[in-house]
Amino acid sequence: MTVAAMRAGKYAATEVGPASSVDECWELVNTYEETRVPCMLLENYCYFRYNMAVLNMVRQGIFGELIHCTCGYGHDLGERIVLGKGTGHTPKGEGDYRPTTFMYQVQGTGGMWMQDGDSSSKDKSVIYLDEKSPKHEWEPFGPYQEKYEHPLWKSYLHEAETAGHGGTDFLELREFVTCIRNQTNLPIDAYDAAAWMAIAPLSEASIATGSAPIAFPDFTDGAWMTNKPIFGLT
Repeated sequence: MTVAAMRAGKYAATEVGPASSVDECWELVNTYEETRVPCMLLENYCYFRYNMAVLNMVRQGIFGELIHCTCGYGHDLGERIVLGKGTGHTPKGEGDYRPTTFMYQVQGTGGMWMQDGDSSSKDKSVIYLDEKSPKHEWEPFGPYQEKYEHPLWKSYLHEAETAGHGGTDFLELREFVTCIRNQTNLPIDAYDAAAWMAIAPLSEASIATGSAPIAFPDFTDGAWMTNKPIFGLT
């Protein structure tokens, strides 16, 4: 659908993955380069308040030079996916689903931020900054989030807090519409979408070959090294 929309000259937005194989990832990128019609992956977790505060800190050099980042999606949905149980909305407390974790970690030469367990709250995040935090002690992230609140959240706090997914749905859809109106590049574009979507098929290929290393495609043909950041700046 995303490829068809771009070929029809329409901006495309998709929350579910727009590709399920490496070939489809290349088709997504090639279609964008042929048509120059943008598409956006609506990955709402990029817009979570604590994530954007950490991004703001990274861009200000608070963590020093970044040396390692980790994230993941630990959420057992086996019964939903394999057996079809509990499809659709499940009220909190119902069903036999494990809690979710995103295993966030940002580590730099000047400090480290980490979040695990209940990822719905800034109070579950901890931070350590050289020459600022108590020696060998984690600090709660809450005060840092307030100090380094991302400008988008400062500007649209009320609107975001009344929207879905903790406000992220409002922010990502606002950015999508703003880019359409201004005819500008999207903050999470075809290259980003391809990089995200390639992880699963490449992992499958690695597993099938005894966990052998698999080369990761450079969908930007090296442009990622010189492209200016645009996420969260519109």
